[in-house]
Amino acid sequence: MKKAILIFSALFFTIALFESCDKTGCTDPDSVNYDPKATQDDGSCQYQGQVVLWFDKTTRTKLLNMGAISLTYFLDGYEVGKTSAAAAQDAEPGCGQAGPVTATKNIGNVKTLSVKYEVYETGTATLYFSGNVTVVANQCVKVKLVK
Repeated sequence: MKKAILIFSALFFTIALFESCDKTGCTDPDSVNYDPKATQDDGSCQYQGQVVLWFDKTTRTKLLNMGAISLTYFLDGYEVGKTSAAAAQDAEPGCGQAGPVTATKNIGNVKTLSVKYEVYETGTATLYFSGNVTVVANQCVKVKLVK
């Protein structure tokens, strides 16, 4: 009987010891790998944000007058989408809305990252727009392209 009590006590203390340990992981809810059970941040958080590139009817008219037909969009040198040069928006769009180009950018273990965007006539070296945009973790950043 004493042996059973001793074994039970040892088992109880072992379970209690493991239950009281901090769980490490990513504790930032803005990250893509957030662990709500983690109580101690281990530096493993990874982030991404979205960028929507769009233009209005005034810019569309200028693009068409310049002979633009199709546009190809790049972030940091990687193609992220294509649209017609006639694909103007009546108002500022949201990320993921049909029409403009929305790109999701992995930004690693930082919460903001400046990236370069470029918009070319599809299949040519004709550059219509370029600049930098700051991608913010778990947010939609809107870039209005103006000619």
